[in-house]
Amino acid sequence: MAVACGAGFTTAVTEQGGVWACGQGSSGQLGLGTDENELLLAWVGGADEVFDGEAVVMVAAGDAHAAGVTRDGALWSWGDGQWGQLGQGDEEPRQQPQRLCREMYGGLPAVMVACGFLHTLLLTAGGCVWSCGLGRFGPLGHNAEANELRLRLVDHFKGDQIVMVAAGGHHSVALGAEGTVWTWGWGRFGVYTYIYIHICVSMHVYIHEYIHTYKHAHTCTHICIHTCIYVYICI
Repeated sequence: MAVACGAGFTTAVTEQGGVWACGQGSSGQLGLGTDENELLLAWVGGADEVFDGEAVVMVAAGDAHAAGVTRDGALWSWGDGQWGQLGQGDEEPRQQPQRLCREMYGGLPAVMVACGFLHTLLLTAGGCVWSCGLGRFGPLGHNAEANELRLRLVDHFKGDQIVMVAAGGHHSVALGAEGTVWTWGWGRFGVYTYIYIHICVSMHVYIHEYIHTYKHAHTCTHICIHTCIYVYICI
């Protein structure tokens, strides 16, 4: 089961891998085939109805677009595509979930997806990160501010295997297998480790230099990283 909240809508995954959604639907972000709003959770579809027989295991929600990953490692996206954030190769909206060909992201299974305001990050097996959508302020991590209509590999991690990604308004973060944190994108307001400039290339910050740790309930250590990310590591 999973849930994700976008700017004005919510999407949720059931234990059986079906998807529900509610809220603003003006760009098709609910995945219901219309642009109508929904005051109550509405059924998007199950594995056999919409997702080629595969259960959805996670969803992500942006400003007006959404994405999901199925058990077989397929990536689906829907909603507003004006800036290429759906990764479908165009700027057209999708009012229903549409599958992306695996060749569009290196041929490896999708592991996790994150939706920012107008961009999307994808983590694939092997720790590779891909991005698409609005490139202004550098949230895509390609050392440029151009928009990307298709998923493009982010190759600035110097061999570090990425295990988690997150997407904000105009910035992005990735967590490496060895505990390194990589941040890139818009730096105003301190979302970029207190560096108040626009940086388009990924850089890493070693956790021990930028965190406070203290004991949290249930034998967990609470780590507060200065990019306003909170990570809980159970010990």
